[in-house]
Amino acid sequence: MSFSLFGFNPKYTLVFDISSATVSVAVLKHKHSKSSKPKILASRSVHIKFTKNDANSLASSLYTALEQSFEKIRRDLAVLKITSKELDAHTVLHAPWVESSTLTFSASFPKLQYFSFDFLFDFIKKEMGKQDESFISAYVTEILLNGYPVNNPSKTRISEIETSVFVTKAHPAIKKAINEFFKVVGVRKNYKSSFLHAVLVLAQNKVSEFTFVDVGGVYSQLAYIKGGKIITAVDIEFGVDDIYEEIAQKMKAPFDIAMSKLKMYQENSLIPTARRIVKTILNGAVADWVQAFGDACATASETFKLPENIFLFSDSSIYPFLREQIQRIDFAPFTVTARPFSVRPLVKKEYFADLFHPFVRSVDERALVSSLYVEKFTPKIEKYHVYFENN
Repeated sequence: MSFSLFGFNPKYTLVFDISSATVSVAVLKHKHSKSSKPKILASRSVHIKFTKNDANSLASSLYTALEQSFEKIRRDLAVLKITSKELDAHTVLHAPWVESSTLTFSASFPKLQYFSFDFLFDFIKKEMGKQDESFISAYVTEILLNGYPVNNPSKTRISEIETSVFVTKAHPAIKKAINEFFKVVGVRKNYKSSFLHAVLVLAQNKVSEFTFVDVGGVYSQLAYIKGGKIITAVDIEFGVDDIYEEIAQKMKAPFDIAMSKLKMYQENSLIPTARRIVKTILNGAVADWVQAFGDACATASETFKLPENIFLFSDSSIYPFLREQIQRIDFAPFTVTARPFSVRPLVKKEYFADLFHPFVRSVDERALVSSLYVEKFTPKIEKYHVYFENN
């Protein structure tokens, strides 16, 4: 862990979004004045292949995926004439590679001119009773980045603040692979966050209470968010890749051919008979995921009933099918209002068209959300001149 009061001010950030089966990377140009706008200058993605629950295989596969995605984006950086000296990096991790939670406590802060890292570290260690240094460091980082004063020149007493602190702990194999990779490529700063935190931050001004569903490649996650806090979160060992594999098996075709048929279905370029067959198969595969989703809802609702409003993240190819089946099935027993779920996206890419450089052909929805979050994250670092590196 390193800390500096006045530090490196990046013009660009490499935003790596690491889900359970994909690594996406975007080049984000930061907003540096009130009149300027952030821009996504380039975006690339690669698939991760790994064995579930095998940490060594996971770390090796992730490192390879990071290398491949960086190699692709490096060509874009060369075209854009961006050097490594102008870059930092921010990795946004999805479940199950991170454990995310919020904890709340009330405390009085003393009259200090600066709340140093060491002071906050010791203070939170005392307040929370946590002995794990990496865990406590996450608390300190989030307190500083979520608006609590670092600079207190008037030395006014801040008394009895009730604060909710967001904490993430990365899977050790993931953390090691990320740190080793950025050390090799020579990126100066390497921040880490949870995708769930990104969603929480971006949703704060939209709705105070919602259910969030992240449909990843190999895993999915269900979370209940209320008042900027994670109330409960449940991992689902069923993702988009499982749906696609089931489609390929039912089509009795190789995976690549099955995916091309699915793409033709989306483009409405199949003949009517083939279209009906693909739709039937797709609905059946999605229904299996929805059943696993229902089991997760039942688990979560044993403790808390869920808000009926759902923010759903998935591949655009199956989003309409997931949305339709979630809303059609009677999940009312699991909701606070005893009404069925209402599904919508957190962001729509078409609303952010002005963020994309003409050079960019496509941006993964997750990479877009991660980039929007990092753009919100960075100004706070600049405002307080506080920089952390979690190793």
